[in-house]
Amino acid sequence: MRKGYLIAILLLMAGTAFGTTPADIQGGLVPEGEIVDLTGLVVTSVLSSSFTVTDLPAGPNQALWVLTGPAPAVAVGDVVDLRGRYIEHEGTTTIFSHGFTVTARTEAPELFVTAYELVSDPEGYESCVLMVTDGLVVNEILPDGDWLVVSFEDGVSVIRIHAYWYDASTVEPGQCYNNALGLFAFHDGAYRLKAFEGGLALTDCTVGDRDLSFGGIKALYR
Repeated sequence: MRKGYLIAILLLMAGTAFGTTPADIQGGLVPEGEIVDLTGLVVTSVLSSSFTVTDLPAGPNQALWVLTGPAPAVAVGDVVDLRGRYIEHEGTTTIFSHGFTVTARTEAPELFVTAYELVSDPEGYESCVLMVTDGLVVNEILPDGDWLVVSFEDGVSVIRIHAYWYDASTVEPGQCYNNALGLFAFHDGAYRLKAFEGGLALTDCTVGDRDLSFGGIKALYR
């Protein structure tokens, strides 16, 4: 979601050149509707009619959603230069692609966050591919098929998980995950982690008849 509306208006009035990085766009330094050129961004996920990219180093306010319409001819790890129009599409900061070029290949960057960091700044992590490093337990399965997990590390941070790539039929209340890997996105009025296939490290919540902290359980499965 766009930030810094006042800053953008002031820069526009001053005639200042607008930046063309994800951080500038996410920070409100580019007015909505502007045509932007972005270079050297790494593809982090590919969906049916869009993909996500990040600037380096990966982190808050460094990622963008790119809407293509037809299936995008990119793969995770592609380095792309792209041109498009910046829009706020269904609550997500988005580039409506006018075209892109794959210029290189690289390893997709890793981004590790705690559940508390994620829920404290969901807008900053919008469109980021990331791993939540907390132990997590399934607290509730929602009517739309999403499910809520709560952090074992702090006991209060709740993340909504969406099964875009993951098989939701395998999810049960009380299941525990060692960590969770996916695409963090805003969809239908809520932030959700779109879990990757194999992105939820399922672990046993109990070990024998002993009660252990989740940190202890995590250590047994590393």
